[in-house]
Amino acid sequence: KQENIKSFDTTNIVNTNFNIKKYRKVAHLFNFHSWLPAAYSTNPNEVYPGINLMSQNFLSNTFLTINAGYNTFFERPFINSSLVYKGLYPVVEFNYYTGGRKNYFESDLEYDDDFIFWNETVSKLKLSIPLNLTQGKWYRSLNIYSCIENIYWSDVVDYSPIAAYHGDIQAFSAGIDFRNLVKTSEKDIYSRWGQIFSAYYIKSLEPKSENKHYGFNSAFLFPGILKHHSLKLDFSYQFLNGEYYTFPLF
Repeated sequence: KQENIKSFDTTNIVNTNFNIKKYRKVAHLFNFHSWLPAAYSTNPNEVYPGINLMSQNFLSNTFLTINAGYNTFFERPFINSSLVYKGLYPVVEFNYYTGGRKNYFESDLEYDDDFIFWNETVSKLKLSIPLNLTQGKWYRSLNIYSCIENIYWSDVVDYSPIAAYHGDIQAFSAGIDFRNLVKTSEKDIYSRWGQIFSAYYIKSLEPKSENKHYGFNSAFLFPGILKHHSLKLDFSYQFLNGEYYTFPLF
């Protein structure tokens, strides 16, 4: 039996005129939407007590992350922020970090311990070229980047080896990241098959410094025991050369 279909009455519809306003991009760069009761330092795999604020504008081309916390290893508070603008190509990213550092050095002099503490402020400007190579059921991406940074020290004791740099140094870094992962379902935490490869290099631009740091990271994903479970195997290598100063670990 055919159902009785009532016609839509349009006599009571009120016409509304909406004013058209110019969208000002600068005035809408920031839109804070989430926060976490934890803070990330320069290494995204390290989580410390603190707070994390996240912003994403309505055009999804500007991202801001602010972390404020306490590094339990360096025993100092820190602030770590990242501003990413994807409205241009290559992608532009600015990072700012300020907080305490702790390092070990060998000395013939007698001190209470062989650890020295200082405050460090790092400003970075990063340009990256992300490429989306996704095909079929495989998610593939390639990201190539270069970065210039300035590292400034304060509260450095006189007998510290980094005191010879007179306050700050500049450094250049470059890297590449490649990912080949099977697309996940809603219940999967990680891909059941995949490979991740990354390599990086950072070198001091100070003429009298030979500080450099390079390495590579790799990860392989395999199906796990359970239905939505996967196994991850990591292989990494890194080299640090720092007579007076070592860059933070990646």
